[in-house]
Amino acid sequence: MRTKHENIGVLKNRAVDLRRSGASYPEIEKQIGVNRSTLSGWLSKLSLPKASSEKIKNRKHLHLANARLLAADYHRNAHQLALKEQGEVIFKEYGDYKLDKTILELVLAALYLGEGVKRDNVIALANANYKIVSAFVNLVRFIYKPEESKFRCFLHLRIDQIDDDEKRYWSKMLSIPISKFGKSQFDRRTLGKKTRLGYHGVCIVYYYDARLARRLVALQNFLLDKLSKGA
Repeated sequence: MRTKHENIGVLKNRAVDLRRSGASYPEIEKQIGVNRSTLSGWLSKLSLPKASSEKIKNRKHLHLANARLLAADYHRNAHQLALKEQGEVIFKEYGDYKLDKTILELVLAALYLGEGVKRDNVIALANANYKIVSAFVNLVRFIYKPEESKFRCFLHLRIDQIDDDEKRYWSKMLSIPISKFGKSQFDRRTLGKKTRLGYHGVCIVYYYDARLARRLVALQNFLLDKLSKGA
């Protein structure tokens, strides 16, 4: 019959063999039933073969990467939940609020101030977010009842994007015929770089009307003067 010390010696030798083969502390603990604090005392100064040491190190890196992914997912989900909750609050506060043309024209002026391309005889806006570009186009349509023939669109794309596909996408999003899209520009700096899923390039929408361009600039100045004096 083995003594207690003999049993401990057998377990320790087994732990050493497992560790030398590249087993982790949790794996050894599960196999021989010795807690990790004891294993740490037995094995902390153990010299390991290079292959086993690399195996253990790679496993640690993998666990660390997985932990970071889980943390990122947690924060992303928490952010989305908080955003959803705030969206519900905003809907309760503003869902029934009616925006008349006067307010919407000021909204358009503010949007144009931040995102617009300023020229004397044309209003234009460039963005990769279709909602922002659509908002611009739809505000112009609703407020001014423009001539649709005066809209022009141009795309700035990455090298691996397909011109016709992206024109069809933006044409659908903006309800502007493909015939109104000019020659697209391709960014040579993106050569060899894969475009992320869901990215459709930057769309620039022009509407040619000098009088409207002057009116939006005047509205911008009005807003800036008003807000700079404390609204």
